[in-house]
Amino acid sequence: MNKQFVNKTKDNKIISIYTNYFEQHGAAHPEINLNDIAEAVSKITLGDKKFLITEVTLSNNKFINNCVEINADSVVEWRQRPNRTGLTPFVIGAKPEKTNKIVVGICYDDPNKGGDGQMTVFTAFGGILAPKEPWDANIKTPEEREKSLQFWGNPETKTKGTHALCE
Repeated sequence: MNKQFVNKTKDNKIISIYTNYFEQHGAAHPEINLNDIAEAVSKITLGDKKFLITEVTLSNNKFINNCVEINADSVVEWRQRPNRTGLTPFVIGAKPEKTNKIVVGICYDDPNKGGDGQMTVFTAFGGILAPKEPWDANIKTPEEREKSLQFWGNPETKTKGTHALCE
């Protein structure tokens, strides 16, 4: 697959993106364009990391945050999302909020796995960087799981956390 240059990070690392990114993943976040991703990348310090997902604050308040705070009165339903192994909380009646925050994920496109050796944007979406969901197999520690449960709630017991996605 073809790639194009996005920008350099704060520490001068070259970052690329697949040319078909916006046809595939980007369609879910139409308010985000290549200029937004380029601005976000310019504010990131990558260092020697081969993987990074981070929240960046930009000047434009045009992004959509679908992950909102909930309270005791919020009505939450647990739903199965596509390509997820567990249930996700959705708050009924909540509207997405405008934000100037964007989350950008960058990873090393490993040549040993068919990649080209470039650091590549694999995701970008408006909103906050939320913890992994409680059922995520990539949770490594009890502390990380506890943080996830506090934030998302418990899908097994259907207990609310502090946040949920908008319908």
